[in-house]
Amino acid sequence: MIYELGKGKMNGPDPHLVDGVYVLIRLFGNATGHTIGVAPNHHERFAYFRLHDGQDLDEMADFIVACAGAR
Repeated sequence: MIYELGKGKMNGPDPHLVDGVYVLIRLFGNATGHTIGVAPNHHERFAYFRLHDGQDLDEMADFIVACAGAR
């Protein structure tokens, strides 16, 4: 997800994100901690991680695969 302050509509509490590119990981069951919902299904919860300049994208891809297999 690409987030830019002032674009779109905020529903619910503001998670205070900074502009950037985020990876969303779908959560199942009772999600705890900081999560967000994304339209059109606000009831589906996602953990989020901001990608940073210079971040190892292969490492992030491995992380996403591990999250996908943790269901």
